[in-house]
Parts: sequence; structure tokens; C-alpha cells
Amino acid sequence: MYALIRLEIKKIVSQKKSWMGLVAILIINALFTLGFVMNNQKRGQETSKVATDFLVSDFMNASFFTQTILGPALFLIFPMLIAIIAAHTYAGEFEIGSIRMVLMRPVSRFQVLMSKFITVVLYSIIMLILLGVLSYIIGTIFLNKSDNLIIPAIVYDIPQKYGRIFEYVGWEGHKRIILSYLFSIPMLMSISAMAIMFASLTRHFTSAAILTTTLYFSSYIVGIIPFLSSIHPYLPTTKWAAWKYVLIPEIPWDVVLNQLAWSGGYTAVFLGIASALFYMRDV
Repeated sequence: MYALIRLEIKKIVSQKKSWMGLVAILIINALFTLGFVMNNQKRGQETSKVATDFLVSDFMNASFFTQTILGPALFLIFPMLIAIIAAHTYAGEFEIGSIRMVLMRPVSRFQVLMSKFITVVLYSIIMLILLGVLSYIIGTIFLNKSDNLIIPAIVYDIPQKYGRIFEYVGWEGHKRIILSYLFSIPMLMSISAMAIMFASLTRHFTSAAILTTTLYFSSYIVGIIPFLSSIHPYLPTTKWAAWKYVLIPEIPWDVVLNQLAWSGGYTAVFLGIASALFYMRDV
């Protein structure tokens, strides 16, 4: 298993497609930096519209920059990256037939499947770490270096019952940022498992990537339409938000654990379907 994972990592590193993650992270950082800097220059000493007790210059600092960029990256960039990488490392091998060579070795199909899943998850975690580190460095260079972290509930779609504004000073703010990045990993694991499932189903690079992104974005779009609220509790995207609940001062651990349990359940179901498809069909 360890040898298979090492082999998969070498494959990803050697492929130019894998570097798209870093390019995407740099692009979103560039756009966010431009937006933050322009807003600071224009309204730096005005009262913030989303946090009325604070000036824009105090509100939009390196910590807020690092935290704010996580949401768009999780909801948009990472699902696309994971879909492409999973489709390439798994469905792509079915298309060119190289997976037959792997199965000629004394390894089980389940080991092959799990090695690819683990590799995709490791790739997404590395991209997540790069996102956080680069965002904080860039935020420190171009924005206010204050360590205070101000969290407007409306920005992160946190239910108003938990409060309107959360403020953290010093290490407590850094701790909340680290926790939010850490608790986003189960979401990345579920998306990786979903991508592996569609790769097992279609065995074609393009089809697997399209189906993964289609299901994800369809679920995400339906989940934000108010008059479709009756289906919201059953959508996977509504169960992958544990990361935002750790930003609340008194962390609702029951909600966080519920979200993590659902994420784990979706991951297990997706991998179970992928494994069944892999065993049922000839290579």
C-alpha cells in the first residue's frame, strides 16, 4: 500500500496538470489582494458595512484576508482541482490501459483504489496548506498587520442565532483560522471520494471530471435557493460546513460533530460504490 501511494505521488508530481492547483491559488490571492487593497485605499477610515463597530482598515487585515479566502477556495477552486486530479490519476489510467500493469502486481483492487483516494486527499491537503500560508504572507505584506480577527457571521453564512460579530485577539484568532482550515479537510475527503466514484463509473477522464463538478455545483446552487429549502438537509454540500462553525466563540460541538459524521458517511458511501464498480467490471 505504501509503495502504491509513493507511486501515485510520483505520478502527480510529474504531471503538469498537478501544478494547476498552485496557479489557481496564486490567481485567487492576486484577485483578493487587489480587491482588499483597493477597498482599503478608498474606504480605509470609514466604518465597515458588515462590521459597523470597526473601521475598514482595522477590519480588513492579514488574518481576515486568510480566513475570507478559504470559503471561495473550498466552494469553487478545490472541487474543480480535485475533480481534474482524481479523473486524471484514476479514470485516465483506465483510458490508456496502464492500470492493467498495476493490477498485474500482487495487490488487490481495493488497495489500488485506496492508494489513489489517499493520494488525491494528500494533494488537496497540500494545496490547502499552501493556500493558508501564501494568503497570510501576502496579507501581511499588503494589508494591516493587526493580529485581531473579526468574523462577521453574515460573511460566512453562520446562523444569526450564534451572534452577529465575533472578535478574536492575538493567538485566539490564529487558532480559529487553523481550526477552520483543519476542519475543512473532511469536505475535501468527501469530494475526493465522489470524484473517485465517478472515475470508477465512467472510466473516462473528461466524463469523470464533468460529472463530479456537475453534481457538486448543482448541489451547491440548489442549497442556496430559498424556495428549495425542503431538499437542503439532504444535499451533501450542506453537510460539509464544519469548518465555519469552529469560528463561533462557543463552538457548537454537537453541530460540528454532526457535520463531520455526515462528511464521513458520504465519503464511505462514495468509496463503497467506487469499490463495488471497480470489482464488478473487467479492466
